[in-house]
Amino acid sequence: AHLADERVKAYFRTLEIDVSQARALFVLLDMEESDEVPIERFVEGCMRMRGDAKSIDVNMLLYENEKMLLKITSFIEYAEEKFENIEIKLEKVRSEARSSALGTVGPASRQSLMPGG
Repeated sequence: AHLADERVKAYFRTLEIDVSQARALFVLLDMEESDEVPIERFVEGCMRMRGDAKSIDVNMLLYENEKMLLKITSFIEYAEEKFENIEIKLEKVRSEARSSALGTVGPASRQSLMPGG
């Protein structure tokens, strides 16, 4: 909505930034994908985008890399949590298997040995 405002367009023209580049920059800066970017981050990004096309392209790549890094980090944290849960469950199964091999009876097994269990 703001990018359609003539004052905003004029601002970007003074920075020598195309409005379409500003929209792309906004998407890249929206790391949390919340459709919101702090004004400081957006202005800083715009200032970095000033210059020739090579500078713009390089900065776009930098922002894309930062965004991908956040997603990868989030996935790694998720995967680590899941692997920890698997390890806990696997250790429980191993413990139950050892108990069973030694002939010891756990609470669940005792119940099944009782009459009516």
